[in-house]
Amino acid sequence: MKQLFISFLLLGASILAIAQPKVIAHRGYWNTPGSAQNSIISLYKAHEIGCYGCEFDVWLTADKNLIVYHDDKINGLYIPDTPYDKLRDIQLSTGEIIPSLEQYLVHAQNCPNIKLILELKSCRQVDIPVMVEKVLALVDKYKLQSRTEYIAFSLDICKEIIRVRPGAEVAYLNGNLSPKQLKEIGIAMDYHFGAFDKNLDWVNQAHALGINVNVWTVNDAVRMKRLIGMGADYITTDNPELCQKMIEDYTNKYTQIEKTQVDLSKYKKDKNGFITLFDGTSLDGWRGYCLDKVTDKWIIEDGALKFDSKKAGKGGEIIFGHRFKNFELELEWKISKGGNSGVLYMIQEIPGQYAVASAPEAQVLDNANHPDAKMGKDGNRQATSLYDLIAAKPQNAKPYGKWNKVKIRVDNGTVTHFQNGKKVVEYTLWTPEWIEMLENSKFKVTEWEDAYYLMTNCGGINREGYIGFQDHGDDVWFRNIKVKMLD
Repeated sequence: MKQLFISFLLLGASILAIAQPKVIAHRGYWNTPGSAQNSIISLYKAHEIGCYGCEFDVWLTADKNLIVYHDDKINGLYIPDTPYDKLRDIQLSTGEIIPSLEQYLVHAQNCPNIKLILELKSCRQVDIPVMVEKVLALVDKYKLQSRTEYIAFSLDICKEIIRVRPGAEVAYLNGNLSPKQLKEIGIAMDYHFGAFDKNLDWVNQAHALGINVNVWTVNDAVRMKRLIGMGADYITTDNPELCQKMIEDYTNKYTQIEKTQVDLSKYKKDKNGFITLFDGTSLDGWRGYCLDKVTDKWIIEDGALKFDSKKAGKGGEIIFGHRFKNFELELEWKISKGGNSGVLYMIQEIPGQYAVASAPEAQVLDNANHPDAKMGKDGNRQATSLYDLIAAKPQNAKPYGKWNKVKIRVDNGTVTHFQNGKKVVEYTLWTPEWIEMLENSKFKVTEWEDAYYLMTNCGGINREGYIGFQDHGDDVWFRNIKVKMLD
């Protein structure tokens, strides 16, 4: 695929804002000089850099006092079996003593712009009501109810907080319940990133149910950007300043433009529910990628939409101006001798990018005469293959100058390519297998960073996008272009 320079004319367009995650400092902002985990200093430092929240851990001691610390042992003393007097004077690496919860909350009053993400560490079952009662009493005492959110690995602790304090913001950490199960209980999702590696669509499922999603503990830039693209509401990290920068970078680079969507009701629909997107006589509804009109090189010839390489003027990718989610696309294409193009779907329209950077591509190619046919792996750059990812099998494309009939079906992430009546490709978006394919292709982050992030979250947060065709500099024709909505 050849990347051509695109001049972006954004007249009449607005920016479709990316939902920006909020940053939570894990155990406070400790990963900086002069700080320590779960220290009062780390609370102040998290507040100073503008974090949304400061996460910290609370244990119940043997004599039913509450202290702020992460591990279950301090200097070999198991906290639930140790009275507070034996722990109260132990120092952190900064010289600060281990704070009690009360001491911590006193200082939290001096940090008015930060949320307190209070983790109740697991305790004996019999002590759960005591721990919850004491935590809530201290939060009430210092009037921090509106600024405190509660998290726990123990589902029983989460349920007890909800029972005692209906309406409290509570999230579960263990990672073993689906969004639907969490909704039934009435708690939010606060899972390790590994849970989302295995269940890439859980963020979308949670949002559909009205559940917020926090992901912990995310410390590397690549994973941060992936989760930003997935639409995580919060990211908990040991590197909050890095995460803030990654959010800014992602937003600046990958924010879509918003244009008025084409009204499909004005287009002809046949008895099978297929809407004609191109009738052979008009380019109505079509425009250049990130442009307001069709560029010079896209013309109508003998009832077909043609890219004319010899025509003067601008080229570039072309799209139909309506985002599709679940659909069946049918069309015919033919390619010139030695020619290359592509059918693109789930396109995100982003200034400074190319449609092919965000969209899966069903390859359009003269298999006999274009060198791409022998590149890639196992024929995965031949006609109607998922470009550079999955080879079309059987490979039944007709030669250059002949019409090939193609159907592409996208149904809740399951994608199927058909070529000349045969199913040739099938795969599923938003799965670990999808990410693995990207990481073993030309779209990997070290080779084509923009494509990696955009295709990792193919279709954006709403899992939808435009349909379009590629300008690869060669003559190509498309006709009988029609789509059927599946939802």
